[in-house]
Amino acid sequence: MIVTTSCCSNYLAKAATLAATVKSVMPDVTFVVCLVEREVPSEAATIEAFDRVMLARDLGFDNFENFLFPHDIVEASTAVKGRLLQVLLEEEATRRGPGGRGVLYLDPDVQVFSRLAEVEQLLGGGAEIILTPHLTSPEEKETREATLDAIVQNELCALRHGVFNLGFLALGPGRESRQFLSWWASRLHDFCLDAIEDGLFTDQKWIDLAPGFFNTTILRHPGYNVAPWNFSTRPITRCQGLFEASGEPLRFLHFSGIDAGSFEAMRAHFLGEADEVVAGLLADYQALLMSHGQQDWGGRGWSYGHYLSGERIAPDARRRFRASDSLRQRIRDPFLHSNRALGQEPPA
Repeated sequence: MIVTTSCCSNYLAKAATLAATVKSVMPDVTFVVCLVEREVPSEAATIEAFDRVMLARDLGFDNFENFLFPHDIVEASTAVKGRLLQVLLEEEATRRGPGGRGVLYLDPDVQVFSRLAEVEQLLGGGAEIILTPHLTSPEEKETREATLDAIVQNELCALRHGVFNLGFLALGPGRESRQFLSWWASRLHDFCLDAIEDGLFTDQKWIDLAPGFFNTTILRHPGYNVAPWNFSTRPITRCQGLFEASGEPLRFLHFSGIDAGSFEAMRAHFLGEADEVVAGLLADYQALLMSHGQQDWGGRGWSYGHYLSGERIAPDARRRFRASDSLRQRIRDPFLHSNRALGQEPPA
């Protein structure tokens, strides 16, 4: 099986932590990092848990610079996922032949705690598209006030951001997964935007449509994709040295929002200051990040955040370029230009 993630340099400590924890419980997997940068930093090429570091620009996009420019750093990291999975799934199918074991995507801010046995079983049984919902239980608390609060914090949030969390996606080789990736990659090429007001949230909101278009398997195991949005319904406990979520083995914890402080805020809100288990897991994860160079990687600038001249790209320039068909057709590589140049349409 191939396990992969996509990120920019500032998330490489997280990707290294993910890779190390994956390899600790699934040493037989191949771990591939897709880096959305101009070059692979020399330090990244030597991270032991990475079996392969590839650049997004080498995935076979037609005019990569023109495609990438309209995206900010978060949009860019997710816009390449469809094409990345197309490439890796084809490699896996070719290498292993019929019945290949598949490809698993995990977000870089994930820590894996135990072997993903259910996914392996599903892929072995012929599943081609495996998704995990943000929520697997409705919010029902002791009081109406608490229930309404949880609905607003979690259920309404899932309606805005997508039913399924794309910090996880497992794919097995086959016709259905190929058709799915062809569709998804094409949508991400043009519409991988953080625009909640327009019904879009990067790569994720599109997957609400996937179960209607394709044969998908929805994995509701409570140990998968445990995260702030489901803390209220999935209690995490420790039993004989092993972590569990709602009484089932904890497979992986998604530390979404750790840098912005929202992970800790949601933990305190739903689990309370007396919580020791998740607080301990958070402290351990932060220590792992530091051991993998978070103090160095976390502040790295994005190489696609500037024109080749060194001028910082203004968000308005990205938006103007995205909105203007004439600019996109006239300018093949916008990174060769400037904010001023992209703010001016050619005379009629």
